[in-house]
This record gives sequence, structure tokens and C-alpha cells, in this order.
Amino acid sequence: MEVSDSNAEDAVWTTIATADMPEGTDLNLKKTVDVKENGKAREIPRYIRLYFTSGNSQAANRSIGVREFQVIGTKKRRSQEISH
Repeated sequence: MEVSDSNAEDAVWTTIATADMPEGTDLNLKKTVDVKENGKAREIPRYIRLYFTSGNSQAANRSIGVREFQVIGTKKRRSQEISH
């Protein structure tokens, strides 16, 4: 899982979490990735992407399927971004 402040072509992406999944034909695998730091919620940039380094060797064309991707948190208000 990578994050960035920009989704531009030249954006810099930072890895915040990694997860290994077993290869196979099980369609109901579930993986929860917690991105807390020291047990506390962390602030992450606006853009999040899943970056896969390999495909599933047992799937057609080494494909990967993601049925659901959920981000839970609170959006920072603009007034919180401005320091006085």
C-alpha cells in the first residue's frame, strides 16, 4: 500500500504497509492492513494505491482481483490545515 500527496504521473509514492497473500484459487481471502503508528492513528496523504509486485501464478494470466478496498478515518478540515 502506497500513499502520495499527488496522483500526477511524476508523483512520489511512499510505502506505508505491505501484505503477503498466498497463491491459489480461494476467492474468499480477506486481508486487513492496519496502518497505525505505535498504536495510534496516523495521518496519510490524499491518494492511496495498491501496488502489486507479482501476480497469482494459479490464476488466468497471473491476474489479481480486488473486490473491496475500504479506507476508514476522518477527513481533516481545511481550518485544521491553516496554522496561525
